[in-house]
Amino acid sequence: MPVYHTAGTRGAGRRPPIYRGRLRLLAIISLVVLIATVFLLTVNFTLAQPATAAPDRPVPTHGPFIDDLLAGPLPASIASTYDAFRPRGYGLATAPAVSAGVYILVDLDSGETLASLDPHARVAVASLTKIVTAMTALRLASAGDQLIVGVEDALAPPNRMGILPGEVLTVEDLLYGLLLDSGNDAAATLAANLGGEEAFVQAMNTLAAEIGLINSRFTNPAGFDDAGSHSTAYDMAVLARRLLDTEPLLARIVGTERQIIESSPAHGWFGPTNLNRLLTDYPGALGVKTGRTDSAGYTLIAAAERDGRRLLVVVLGSEHHFDDAEILLDFGFAMAGPGPVG
Repeated sequence: MPVYHTAGTRGAGRRPPIYRGRLRLLAIISLVVLIATVFLLTVNFTLAQPATAAPDRPVPTHGPFIDDLLAGPLPASIASTYDAFRPRGYGLATAPAVSAGVYILVDLDSGETLASLDPHARVAVASLTKIVTAMTALRLASAGDQLIVGVEDALAPPNRMGILPGEVLTVEDLLYGLLLDSGNDAAATLAANLGGEEAFVQAMNTLAAEIGLINSRFTNPAGFDDAGSHSTAYDMAVLARRLLDTEPLLARIVGTERQIIESSPAHGWFGPTNLNRLLTDYPGALGVKTGRTDSAGYTLIAAAERDGRRLLVVVLGSEHHFDDAEILLDFGFAMAGPGPVG
């Protein structure tokens, strides 16, 4: 019986046709199996993606639709009824020195300005922007509405609530993460679900104009540094008074030291913790919001109540925002009560 070589060009040229045919058949079968394997792996990978990718976002069923909010003025119930903060006009001592480049101290109930430094200067305010974000969210949805976390939303740096793609949380849950943790992921999730970031930011600016923030402009819901984004200490004081007097849910949130959000089948466990240390360190503190970016420096809105008086301070461009707020609040509380009108 002849021996057929299976290696080398010489032996290969002497293989009989039937032998070469079997090799081709085996090669074809192997190729088909390989293609089928790759196809099945691709299908399985594709089917597995919904577990980490965000599903379609629902259309809000409560509050005005985004188009309605942008189309015209806000309802009268939302519009500001406050007059501008007025100078006290009597009994003013020289305010103590602080590190903030811009500030204002006001009596929330009398509307008197007790001390200020460049209160109308347009500057970056960092995460104080999130107050406008929170108020806008509650115009477009109810606190109990459920929103889906998208992949990009969850990755928003640097401050985070810690939400994950595909989780479903209520607007109220996200507001705690937004205002206590100062979570940029919470801000992104609210904006993405409630019209998309571009439309949401337009709604923020519409709301700001209706409230009377005439020197404010916002370009993103988190308060990131941006050349087109700015506000003033005065506008932030108007905004904070609006929150404390007409937004009971938000007033409760900004005055909360820590909120426990228990895990559920829709999301994990969260424990948003307020970054405002005045809540524990300053007697009578009511909250409100901290912030910091490279351009803005340290920023803070802080309110406190003593002996029936409510004072609010805004410090911007500060090096020691908590110390500055304490010094100015102490100065205000040391003054006599509201002056005569007229």
